[in-house]
Amino acid sequence: MELARYSNFLPQNNPHVHKYSRGRVAVIGGSGKYPGAVMLASKAVARAGAGYVTAFVPICIRTIFQSSLPEIVSVPIPNNTESFIGKNAFECISLEKQHCVLYGPGVGSGKTQTKLLKKLVNADTPLVVDADMIEALASLEDINGAKSVYGRTTPLIITPHHGELKKWLRDNREDDYNKLDPSLIAFRVQGKLKAAEANNVVVVAKGEKTQIITSTSVLNPAGGTDTLATAGTGDVLAGTIAGLIAQSRPTSVSETANVCAAAVEAHALAGEIAGNKFGRRGAMANNVCDCIGLAIDQLHGKEE
Repeated sequence: MELARYSNFLPQNNPHVHKYSRGRVAVIGGSGKYPGAVMLASKAVARAGAGYVTAFVPICIRTIFQSSLPEIVSVPIPNNTESFIGKNAFECISLEKQHCVLYGPGVGSGKTQTKLLKKLVNADTPLVVDADMIEALASLEDINGAKSVYGRTTPLIITPHHGELKKWLRDNREDDYNKLDPSLIAFRVQGKLKAAEANNVVVVAKGEKTQIITSTSVLNPAGGTDTLATAGTGDVLAGTIAGLIAQSRPTSVSETANVCAAAVEAHALAGEIAGNKFGRRGAMANNVCDCIGLAIDQLHGKEE
């Protein structure tokens, strides 16, 4: 792994903490088709050090979720995110006292999911948006206008891979974003952020060279190996980001971007640790997830 550049933005170790002060995170996601995504993301939040994680998952996967992750509180929401004992999904989801919300892993797409996204965007809790909900953000722009969607006082973090990024940008050109120069990708993202006056939005543009992009800056954290080129590692990264944001509680977009960069470096190092243990081709996303805490400890050791 390249020399880590952002380890000093990791939350500092503190013996005088308890599970609530170490960060509370709500993870919303999962479906009958993709139960593993929300499980990986929730586990990564905890592995990144958040003290209390609550997962809001569809009824159809709650049993497997709770049996696999007994340390994480699971709360059932409707399978179709529409109605459950007379309540809609948002009424089942409590954001009280949460330091960060992660929405998207495995949730799929549809009108009801987008409706819930709108509610979360309008709330004042720091929000990480992943997977299908990234494209749904773009659809909200058509309804309310980009400035309404992105004009937040608290952080909004978007974590697209190149395909999701192209959809979010509404880019109809034939460009293959996997082959574009990273500086051109950053230019296009910044153009959208500036036009939307999205001054508290951070885009984590995932790829071989992951970039952390705001309307005024571009950060280039150290990258990992091809071990990370396997299904589910994006869910692990989204959870790592949410867990570190909840602990750090950044007060500016610059701080948020730096914490995201530190999360990318921790995720990259976790991939290397997992690759050394299980083989670069043999390590799976769950193995990477289990190494997040070890990676953070190692990066703390590199701080001056």
